[in-house]
Amino acid sequence: MSSSQNKDYIAMWFQARKAFGIGDRMNVGLLNKTTDDINWFEFSHSKMDGLGGLTTILREHDYPCQDLPQIADKIAPSNWQQIKMLFAGGKSNVAKKIRWKTTFPDYAATNLADNDNSTQYDNSTQYSNSTQYSNDAPIVNTYFTQAETLEIKKLAKKHRVALNIYLFWALNRAVAEQLLASQQDYYWLYPVNLRGALPNTPETGNCS
Repeated sequence: MSSSQNKDYIAMWFQARKAFGIGDRMNVGLLNKTTDDINWFEFSHSKMDGLGGLTTILREHDYPCQDLPQIADKIAPSNWQQIKMLFAGGKSNVAKKIRWKTTFPDYAATNLADNDNSTQYDNSTQYSNSTQYSNDAPIVNTYFTQAETLEIKKLAKKHRVALNIYLFWALNRAVAEQLLASQQDYYWLYPVNLRGALPNTPETGNCS
């Protein structure tokens, strides 16, 4: 087995971001639809992906989450394949700078002691409730009713796309119309796959 197959590149990526002040905290919440309260759980994204965090919580609530999805790849891509992928999509020379319709004061600078009551998981997925200090802005949430969910599914089917594709399309349109200044290029950054062929990793981990 080559040394490249033993490296957790996703964890390395999250560690590299920390040098630029970008943390890897990942929040997963259980929503009480009666009160609209959310019980937040925190995970380190360098150690597991979102599905891993959700699975950890659900299993502790006796919900059967077995056989988490994996991709068909059995081995990591060779060095030559990785080089080809780097150049396959071309490179944009457009400056990646977003112009917003409205900007606000930096939350971290004005809320240095914002209390965040949440549940933090360590490496063994055990947790304890404690008061933490966070520089992140509060998370705003909403959810669809059963009738709204059925209507969205009908629209996705009408346009012959998967439900997630339709939701991301709607999210993109809302962000562009409500938050961004007009006449500009903008980008979405997202991982293509976090559940790849890296061997000897926990099933809830970033397996790419």
